[in-house]
Amino acid sequence: MKKLATLLFCLIFLVLFTSTSHSQTGFIGSVSTGISIPTGNLSNSYSAGFNLSGNGGYIFNKNFGVRGDLSFNSFGFNVPGYIGDAFHIVSIKGDFLAGNFDRTSSIMPYGLAGIGLYILSQGNFSETDFGMGLGGGAAYSVSHNISIFGEAQYNVVFTSGSSTTYIPFRFGAMFRL
Repeated sequence: MKKLATLLFCLIFLVLFTSTSHSQTGFIGSVSTGISIPTGNLSNSYSAGFNLSGNGGYIFNKNFGVRGDLSFNSFGFNVPGYIGDAFHIVSIKGDFLAGNFDRTSSIMPYGLAGIGLYILSQGNFSETDFGMGLGGGAAYSVSHNISIFGEAQYNVVFTSGSSTTYIPFRFGAMFRL
């Protein structure tokens, strides 16, 4: 069993930390904005809103990376005949990235999956819950270190009762160091 665990560790290390070209690895950061679409029960009382986000991470090789993501989402109250406060979701997550991160490519598609904490608030109400996201996007290289990108991610927040779900569509700039 110990030999199997050692072999598995070595295999993971080789996949994540080796590359055919050193220039493929490096730190990344991005800033973005976009629209957030409420889905499921959230869409019954709230309308589309906006998203602001920033993240930073590391590309291990031309196919894999990780990032930390901080996002703010705001949804407008939308129940005819009633007055209500906007609903906000702040997410603090870690994302695993898989795709084409080769700096020689002009278009770099990728998928992402992440888990983290989601802070939901409206007026005087606030709660923190665990959640996850799954999505993808594509980046277009405008220079060796700068790309513009678009991505979408379906988020599920495990709130009491039914889950809270939404999809942010984000557009922004990615920087590679």
